Amino acid sequence: MMIILSDIRYRIVIVQFFCETFSGKAIEIWLARFFELSTRIGEVLGGDGVWGEVWQCQIRLRRSRENPEKVCHLPSTIQIGEARVLVYYDRMPKLCRRCQSRDHVVAQCTAVVCGKCKGGHLTPEKILCNLCSGRAILTR
Repeated sequence: MMIILSDIRYRIVIVQFFCETFSGKAIEIWLARFFELSTRIGEVLGGDGVWGEVWQCQIRLRRSRENPEKVCHLPSTIQIGEARVLVYYDRMPKLCRRCQSRDHVVAQCTAVVCGKCKGGHLTPEKILCNLCSGRAILTR
């Protein structure tokens, strides 16, 4: 795949899980829901050669449906099953974790948004796998 360096949608994403049970394949499945993966995900070793549940790959951000000139971003902290996950990439905007607005952070958010399905309620009405969004398996 040829990468156009001037395309602002390409980023190197760093994903840190606070759980040792997730595999690289599971992380690729989850990332593919939001981005186009340009490279396979790989482990990132620290300066001492020890792996600390940090993964890295190159992604291509998807264009916004509402405004094709803009790209869609992820919040910096997400939950997959029991694992808390930190996501970082260059030029990543600060977003409210609840409603994804750029105008405020979650401490000032007054929106009523379900953390699971993004519906207009606070508790999940339907349970979907938060790894792949399917109903066949549940990753909690």
